[in-house]
Amino acid sequence: TSIVFMFILIYNFVNKISAQSSLDNNTNINLLKFYRATNIHHNKYHQAHIKGVKEITAVLLDSLINDFGLEISKDFYDQIIFSSQFYDIGKVCIDPEILDKTDTLTEEEKALIKQHPQKGAELLSLLPKEIIKEEYLNTCRNVTLQHHEKLDGSGYPNHLKQKEISLEARIITVADVTDALLAWRPYKRPYSWEELLEIFKNEATGYDNLILQALYKNRRKILSISDENNQLLKEVLSLDSKDILRK
Repeated sequence: TSIVFMFILIYNFVNKISAQSSLDNNTNINLLKFYRATNIHHNKYHQAHIKGVKEITAVLLDSLINDFGLEISKDFYDQIIFSSQFYDIGKVCIDPEILDKTDTLTEEEKALIKQHPQKGAELLSLLPKEIIKEEYLNTCRNVTLQHHEKLDGSGYPNHLKQKEISLEARIITVADVTDALLAWRPYKRPYSWEELLEIFKNEATGYDNLILQALYKNRRKILSISDENNQLLKEVLSLDSKDILRK
């Protein structure tokens, strides 16, 4: 039913937005509002996750530019920040009862969740050129399809390696994992910063080392973002520390 709901929203949204005579600066903003509206009806924690990933992505990007000499255009910077709010769009096609499940996922449920990169790309393909700038759509498509890929080829769905994975996806992958591990979920308590670092250390071959260095350099900013979101999530999920065991 969530997929049907999503397609109805897309149909109504496209009809409304296509009335614009030309693509203007408000189009991407309208598209974001549309996406957020779909998620309000879908998943308990996804709104906070999108917010956290966007903010962590901005911290990583700023550090890569100011501390490590990354040179990108202002427009590409904006594209990455924009796409950091869309990369998980495919999860609206996954049953929220699976996403919010507190028990161990079955193999079938894990397989369904792993479909969300392709599902997201399919949803993006439905958007006509009139409602999103081509370069923004391309960046969104990259991060949607690639945010679970790993540099060592152990990721999914296409087992890409190294530079086969776009810069934007490599950045957002680190932001995604960071926010997810530091955050409350229906099935776990937040990880500590030390536990987060241990996971990245153990899986270092899967992530861009320069991006990890930017993450480590900005511990205080990252934890501040996570702490703020966790206060919201505890209320949204009606959780208390004693109710959930740390994974």
